[in-house]
Amino acid sequence: VPQKLVLPTAKKILILAPHQDDEIIGCGGTILKLLEANNMVTLGFFTNGAELSNPFESVKTRHAEAKTVSGFLGCDMLELGIDNISMEISNEHIDTLKAWVSKDWDLIFSIWPVDQPPKHRVCSYLLGKAVNEMKIDCPLLFYAVHTDLLPNFYVDISNVIDEKHKILKLY
Repeated sequence: VPQKLVLPTAKKILILAPHQDDEIIGCGGTILKLLEANNMVTLGFFTNGAELSNPFESVKTRHAEAKTVSGFLGCDMLELGIDNISMEISNEHIDTLKAWVSKDWDLIFSIWPVDQPPKHRVCSYLLGKAVNEMKIDCPLLFYAVHTDLLPNFYVDISNVIDEKHKILKLY
């Protein structure tokens, strides 16, 4: 039976997302609740958001949308920049992700390891690779975007669901 997650206060929290908008779809309500509790939230995006139909403009658009969302929320933003079309991953991407994760976070949220589509699973794998190669002292919590999961914990977002939908429309 899922247990209600007690959210921390006055903590530093990293939310990792495969694509710009996954953070809001998957845990936007939780982000709002974390911010309500005076937590400092940073949004980190694995991919650059490139779309096959218009790869150059879509990267600019997704970056601008993510900046708008992070600004609206009052969150810092990090971008790993993995090409969303080729998903070509370099050692620099891994090193940057390790640097992100090694900061003094109190909690890290990331995509569920078996979430669909495969690009989401690759992002979870990269986080696992980074975490396995180093020692971190904070808990990892996972959220789903496209795949049903049997949760261990839940956050009641009923009082912020309308705001979550409003923020999602910024994408």
